[in-house]
Amino acid sequence: MKFLISICTLLILLSCNNAATNNTEKDTTIPIIIKAKEVPEKRTTVKKEPEVSFKEKIAGNTLMGDFAVRLYQTKETFHYRMNIQYAEVVVNDTLKLPNLGVMPKPVIHKGPAENSCIIGFLDDKNEFHEYKLIAITNQKIKIKTLKHYAVATYRVN
Repeated sequence: MKFLISICTLLILLSCNNAATNNTEKDTTIPIIIKAKEVPEKRTTVKKEPEVSFKEKIAGNTLMGDFAVRLYQTKETFHYRMNIQYAEVVVNDTLKLPNLGVMPKPVIHKGPAENSCIIGFLDDKNEFHEYKLIAITNQKIKIKTLKHYAVATYRVN
């Protein structure tokens, strides 16, 4: 009986040892750690004039006025107030840019259709990333999110 218990114990110890060895051999992931730069969450000064703007005549009817989009700074560094104008209609909304570790650089490009524009931002390599599409559809202002961005922060001890 003691012999049987000794063999069982020996088999359990050997099998546990082999399983641990196999797991470490298969794990080939290498973590990459990028230290994020510190960007203040609040602005010290807020500009009154638009940070960026886009303006064009309303397609098909020059008497109606303009289609215009303006981005204004807020107290929060990564939040902007969007002011959208179509003829006499004015809409305000909030735009929140992701914190990429650099000061935000919002940009507005002409959209794919008339009376449309794409709001995006430049990353640390000055590459444009599209974010929102502002367009006039059936005489109404439409805001569509083109892409979603997320930033993860990891604490290394």
